Amino acid sequence: MGRLCISILLLIPGSIHALTYTWQSRNAEPAFKIDIAENFRVSEIVKENGASIRFKTKKAIIEVRSFKTQGEKIDFSTLVNQKAARLSSEYTLVKLLAEKTSTHRPNFYLVNWELRRKGVTYIDQSGFMIVDGGILVVSCLARIEDSESYQYKFSNAIYSLRLLNEIADEPKTAHVKIEKLHLVDEMRRLIFTHMPSALSAYTPAEILPKATPQKPEKEILYDDNYILPDIENKK
Repeated sequence: MGRLCISILLLIPGSIHALTYTWQSRNAEPAFKIDIAENFRVSEIVKENGASIRFKTKKAIIEVRSFKTQGEKIDFSTLVNQKAARLSSEYTLVKLLAEKTSTHRPNFYLVNWELRRKGVTYIDQSGFMIVDGGILVVSCLARIEDSESYQYKFSNAIYSLRLLNEIADEPKTAHVKIEKLHLVDEMRRLIFTHMPSALSAYTPAEILPKATPQKPEKEILYDDNYILPDIENKK
């Protein structure tokens, strides 16, 4: 089974209490770690070619699929089309909203879908990772009216996904990932711009005056032919 341990606590309003889930490879599929909000329940399905790990609440699902590849060439376009075909078998509407390569991780591809079934609309946010000998797909699903309230938890999960061997190769001081830092900075920015006040919000750097550097006084030099009015003023 996978293993859960306490991972991160952001001490700011709306903070995320997350647990790190570790998956050890069973059938040569990629082993990974991911940070999941603590109120999600986990279930695991192991197959010959990989595993599917689901984290659920009453209103949201986060799923990580880890599968091995057997020498076949796979690109992001193929993975996106495969998932679209699978979604089409479950939903009456499958609409691609956005797709892009992650800014900080060139082997990570991000895709958002709008889905509809029985009059209910969902938002699916997914990340695809192609690695040596396998693929990782993380998917976050919630109803459209709940997607905003789960955005921090979904973003934290997607950007925290890492291979175990990738983590082992990092320096010991580099436990905080670039994407996590980006998420924390974005959350801090939201705090400043959405303060409960009728006045416009400003950051401390904008409020505090900038110190003006003081120029050193230039020493006055006198030669022997110059006579001061008062001898005490001569240095």
